[in-house]
Amino acid sequence: MFRSPARERAAIPHVFDATGVAICEEDFSDVKRAIDELRARGVRDLRDYCATHPDFVLRPAAMVRVVDINDVGVRLLGARDKDELLASLHRCSLPETRAVFVEQMVAIAEGRTSYESEAVIGTLSGARLTVLLTMTFPPPPARVDRVLVTIVDVTERKRANT
Repeated sequence: MFRSPARERAAIPHVFDATGVAICEEDFSDVKRAIDELRARGVRDLRDYCATHPDFVLRPAAMVRVVDINDVGVRLLGARDKDELLASLHRCSLPETRAVFVEQMVAIAEGRTSYESEAVIGTLSGARLTVLLTMTFPPPPARVDRVLVTIVDVTERKRANT
């Protein structure tokens, strides 16, 4: 059955809000520019550069802009509402999250269309969660201003396996 593009776009918000999984839409455009600036300066190994310049990682991490998050994500991250979370999502990042962010930047630099990792994040109330992050990037040379991130809480499963 053929579905028109207009009908497809109308269905996406429903899926975004109705799914039982936390979904964020994030803008990594400024992160991509920072990566491109490093390349222009001759940096070829982003992992190595981040290992020898750990302060660099903090700058692009602060550049990620959350465009939208569904209600499941709001509840998972302990926010009262979407606006509170959009204004303070950086509070969910922990020192352990830094290595995962480096790998996200590497995925962007390599032009991958997806990235998946387990990570430890914080909630706004200070709880720590082990989550499975899955990111879907538009294929190059498209912009990375609409990256979809799913967040699945696997904290209890990890506890049960240890």
